Order: sequence, then C-alpha cells, then structure tokens
Amino acid sequence: MSHYHISNGTRYHLNLPRWLIKHANDPALYDFLPRLKDHLLSHILGREYDGDETEFSAAEHAQVLLINDRIFQHKVIHVNYTTYNLRRSQDSLNACMHADVMVLGHEDDDTHPYWYARILGMFHANIIYRSGDAPSFKPQQMDFLSVCWFGHDPNNYQSGWKAKHLHRLGFIPADVPGAFGFLDPQQIIRGIHLILAFAYGHTDLLLPPSIARPLNDKDKDWKFFYINIFVDRDMMMRFHGGGVGHKSTREATAVFLEDCDPLDEITQNDSEEEFEDLESGINEEAQLSGSTSGATQNQATSDEDEDDIESEMDEYGYAGLDEEEEATDEGEEEQLEADGLEEANDKVGPEDGEDNVVDEYKGYVEL
Repeated sequence: MSHYHISNGTRYHLNLPRWLIKHANDPALYDFLPRLKDHLLSHILGREYDGDETEFSAAEHAQVLLINDRIFQHKVIHVNYTTYNLRRSQDSLNACMHADVMVLGHEDDDTHPYWYARILGMFHANIIYRSGDAPSFKPQQMDFLSVCWFGHDPNNYQSGWKAKHLHRLGFIPADVPGAFGFLDPQQIIRGIHLILAFAYGHTDLLLPPSIARPLNDKDKDWKFFYINIFVDRDMMMRFHGGGVGHKSTREATAVFLEDCDPLDEITQNDSEEEFEDLESGINEEAQLSGSTSGATQNQATSDEDEDDIESEMDEYGYAGLDEEEEATDEGEEEQLEADGLEEANDKVGPEDGEDNVVDEYKGYVEL
C-alpha cells in the first residue's frame, strides 16, 4: 500500500510564468521556480531528505522541463499510517482545513524529534528529466506540497510531560530563509491538530499580505499554537514513545521516554512489588466485601420472608394466631410447672407440721 494518495487529474492547472508574474511581490512565492526545481532534482537524484534543499546550478535546472510550464492543483491528499497498536488508519488533508502536518525532524538537537508545517497547496507536475548522453523524454508525474514551516516558541518555553505543558509553535517570519518550501508527501507522518493560543492574540508582523494566508484572516496570523497531543490515542503515543506500530519513528521518539515526571520514574522491581501489593489488597477487599454482602443478603432475605408470611396471615384472617398460640403455650407451660411441682412435693413428703396421713389411710385399721 502506498503511503499517500493524490489525484492525477489535470482539470485544475496553473501556468507558472503567468501565475508568478501576477504575484511577483508575494514573499511566499519568492524564487518559487528555482526552489521547486531544487526540490524536484533532489527527489529525482535520490538525495536523502534532511530539511535543507540542495541548491543546484542553472544548467542543472535546465535539465528539468515542466511540460507546458504547468503544475496541477489538487484539493485533498490522503496519508496512510500505522497506529501504535498495529492498525491501519488514514488522515485526509486539504489546504483549507486540516492543513497542518508533522514530519520527522533532522536537527542535531534531539530534544524534539518532529518538524511541523502548514500545507499551502497540493500539486503534481509532469516533467521530463534530460541528463547524460541518452536523455529520456518520457514524462513522469511528481507530487509535491507547497508549505510554510512552524518553529518552536523561542522564549525559553518549557513543554512536555515533565514540564506539564503542551508544545507551542509559531510561524517562522517570512524574511527568514526557509520559512516557505516544498515537501515530498512521502515525508508526512500524519496530520496534527493545533489549538489556537487565544491569550497571545494576532500579529501582522510575520507575513505581509499574501496568498499564503486565507482571506478571512484579514492579513493577520495567530502568534502561537499548541499541539493537541491528546487528539487521539495514536497521537498521544507519538509524543510518549514506545508505540509498537511506530517502527519508522521509534528511534527518534525514544527521547520522549526520558521526558517524565520524577514521580513517574518507578523501577521495574518497584512496579512489580506495588502490583503484587495492590493485587493482594484487592483480593482481601473482595473477600471481605463478599462475606459482608452475603450476610447482609441473607438477613435481607429472611426479613423479606417474614414480611411475606405476616402479610399472608393478615390477608387470610390468621392475624393474632401467633399470639393465641403463644398464650396457650404459656398456660400449658405454667400448668406443667405446677403439676411438676406437686409431683415433686408428693415424692418428697409432707412439710414439717403437716399431717395428711390420716386422710390417706381413712377406713383402714392401723397395724
């Protein structure tokens, strides 16, 4: 599967000489054609992309021919990527909305592994490259993006997991070399979501009136933007490091694994011990909660049964039966106790001073 997809339609085209003359004073189009040919030559010759376009001579520029001096404009580009959990996904990008992208950085300072750009236009050109003794006149399609680059906030702004601040970006001023350039769509990692830094407001000092800015921006730019690293799980893992599916950027993003709060720096042994303690505590709580809930459930069940029996007795006219049975039982118990006491007295004999022997043997002659 290709890393990206862009149309090969030729319906919307720009005639480069006329277009550049029309916008001759636009700083975004300064040296547009020479810079474009530098980009195309680097791609044709297989030069490894390092962020800086190699400058070629005028003779080398003459070897690249744009058929009919035209470039063809497109509205959408689809970028395929592998998520952190080895699933396929796709970003749909266009120059009006969802125009911000991230690419792998190529700086000596490895504190941040990404570069960021905003897409100004999506194009392809049909070119002929004439070189050597046997030049080929077979046209080939080459895709490219016109972009303006973002820079990190230079005001000693601390960002990342340890600093607990989102990364902050701003446009590079137009008078700085390299503020505008071209990008091979193959270099795009995926699209990004930027949050406007409303507190810092707008400025018109970065770029004079230009076609690079949307009309509704009224020739002003936001000073700063925050990178929304929590826009989805895959994006968060790209700023955390260690994503299984991020094979192509894993080495570069290893720097994020060291960017963590001191409270999060727990050794593996400590983690295992804490996990075992937590697991044992959960099991004990579950057992205690199970026994308590079981006793409560049994008590509740017995109370419900008693209530059901009482309601049934009231419904069928058996109310008070228990009281009568209890009274009868109590009377019988008292009678039994009295009879038992008399029997015991009979067996023991008459009390002192009591003489009932005469009545017992009345009518008999004493032997």
